Amino acid sequence: MHSYTGHTLGVVALAVSTNGLVASSALDSLIRVWDIETHETKCVIESPPAENWELAFQPVDDPQHIAVAGGTSGAVKLFALKDGELLSTLSLPEAGAHKPKHGRFVQSVAYSGDGKRVACGVMDGTVAVFDVGSGKLLHTLEAGTARPSLKTPFHTFADPRFLSRTPCRPPTRPMF
Repeated sequence: MHSYTGHTLGVVALAVSTNGLVASSALDSLIRVWDIETHETKCVIESPPAENWELAFQPVDDPQHIAVAGGTSGAVKLFALKDGELLSTLSLPEAGAHKPKHGRFVQSVAYSGDGKRVACGVMDGTVAVFDVGSGKLLHTLEAGTARPSLKTPFHTFADPRFLSRTPCRPPTRPMF
């Protein structure tokens, strides 16, 4: 077992890549990425306060970026793993008249199985699906009365057109 150190405030999210990286985000507004085998710090990404509630690695053999979601900016940000550079901001559209502005808090993020799309759960009960390559919003899905939860995982399938949310299964977090 190894303890990864460096955060000065509590950790709020963890993610593990397919190629042996682990990332954590914390209340200190930092995202830290380490190599699981060598424990070497690969990069440190600074985010605005309260804008890093959830993380997801690109689900490919050699991920090039990490998706970071959370907060009132109403966006998912993609950062390069090699140097922490901001690559893209996937912004939610403005809230409609029927949606309160404070409800645009982004809570969760997940990639499609092929890594070409990113979905984010929003406090107002919607799920936004973006094309990673273009940054274009593809769909806004109504989640009904159940709000996409910070700790509710999204599940992806081999067919990237499908995405489901399972509110009754407790989240699993890796232990190191």
